[in-house]
Amino acid sequence: MSATTERIAIAGGELLTPFGYGMETCWQGLLQGECALSHATSDTDSWFGRIAEIKETERRFDALLAYGQERLRAKSGEPLLICSTVGNPPAQAYPKCDRPFGDVTPVISAACASSGVALCIAADSLCAGYTEIVHILAADALSEFVSSGFASLGAVGSGPAKPFDKNRDGLSLGEACAWMTVTTESYARANHLPISGYLVGWGQRNDAHHLTAPHREARGLIAAIHAAVEQANHRSSPKHIVTFCAHGTGTRYNDTMELLAARSCCDPSVPIWSVKGAIGHTLAACGLVEAWLCLLALRDGIVPQTVGCHEPENDSRQVTLSNTTIPQNGRALSTNSGFGGINTALLFERGEA
Repeated sequence: MSATTERIAIAGGELLTPFGYGMETCWQGLLQGECALSHATSDTDSWFGRIAEIKETERRFDALLAYGQERLRAKSGEPLLICSTVGNPPAQAYPKCDRPFGDVTPVISAACASSGVALCIAADSLCAGYTEIVHILAADALSEFVSSGFASLGAVGSGPAKPFDKNRDGLSLGEACAWMTVTTESYARANHLPISGYLVGWGQRNDAHHLTAPHREARGLIAAIHAAVEQANHRSSPKHIVTFCAHGTGTRYNDTMELLAARSCCDPSVPIWSVKGAIGHTLAACGLVEAWLCLLALRDGIVPQTVGCHEPENDSRQVTLSNTTIPQNGRALSTNSGFGGINTALLFERGEA
């Protein structure tokens, strides 16, 4: 195969979130302003987004991965990327892959930007002509190790997360499983795959600033957004960004730097929203979850209210306090930032499915 400039199609996948199975279930919960977080019955007094479909007797991470793999329609030999902050899950449980990833299923563990990094890698592989299809499976589960780690950083809030709210005091952890198939547009059409949307621009940058804290001036995130926009405009006719699905963890430094990035890269009228006040911070899975929600926003011409936010920081009028209509013919921006200064930016356009 040779390099291609054709569009990258989103051609299948689903979600499992604290709202339950299905992206439509999650989407309707967000539009209705519901919160799927529950209060912990432990000494931490924290709020978590737990998935009821996973039995308490099961190893939650293994169960989530198995859940996604059973429903991911990947044929033998088709490239698969796994995203998790856990590290290396049991490799024998997953099929070996052909090019471009060799004979081992790679695990992308780039902190909370893992899914975004995986989408960038998949898109680069498709554009380079190494393959015509890539599957991505992302999952992270709640555990004592994860919750105590974030608590030791002082990053966990005293109540449900309040993204971008001036009274926010930390994040709420959640768990999720998400899977997505990305292909070249010609492959999707030749194989009669439904096209939910297109990944038209992607960028990843590291700000090399701090082990856990983001750069206060959002330099890495701004650079990632600029890279995604430049690539999108090079690959297709320029379109406006009409909405910004932010990382929006509810931690003080993350939210502040994302608002700085929004002011630098987006028109002041672009609505900004976060889903982590409703389902929690799902770590490596959050980028794939939010990618699907961006596609639904473009499909329906509406973005949901930012659950948990009542008084936006600095009286920002961009943060959604209610469901907000958007043009459907523009681009949706989704960003993620992870420990180690990792930043990713993705630009989506609507599809036909």
